[in-house]
Amino acid sequence: MERDLRLARSIVPLLLLVVLTIPGFSQSKSSIKSTPLLEIVFTGCAKDCDSETTRVYSDGRYRAEKINHERSKSGHSRKVVLTEEKQLEPEEVAELLSWAEQPDFLNAQPEYIVRIVRDWPSNFTITYRNKGREKKVQVFNFNAGSAAEKAKVPNSVLKLARWAQPYSLGQ
Repeated sequence: MERDLRLARSIVPLLLLVVLTIPGFSQSKSSIKSTPLLEIVFTGCAKDCDSETTRVYSDGRYRAEKINHERSKSGHSRKVVLTEEKQLEPEEVAELLSWAEQPDFLNAQPEYIVRIVRDWPSNFTITYRNKGREKKVQVFNFNAGSAAEKAKVPNSVLKLARWAQPYSLGQ
């Protein structure tokens, strides 16, 4: 028994070393931990609801994570997570950054309450991080608002939101 324990103690560090040298293993872990340049989060209600988060990193990595809820056979709600990853071209990243660097985005208010909705509130949040600064804009109940109410939200905020989820925001 003691011999097996000593053997296990000597093998575990060796296995860890082997796993960490597998190409792509450490890279995929670091991509999850690195800070995104752009993060866009859509939420469909106030609590325990579906959401979609899109992150774009400075090297062009794109990761979208969609969280849905479904009923299991027993009737309980369970979370279902779907992810998509891809590599954006430098031109695509440059376009997104140009929208985030627009004066109407950088000078936007932190919150826009387009319409007060009690039954089924929704929101989206855009966070832009670059060169040590962070800009965060949150928009509440955009689709429930009138054209005049929607016009208060800066154009570059809407461009970024529509890029991340092109079919969710009405024109």
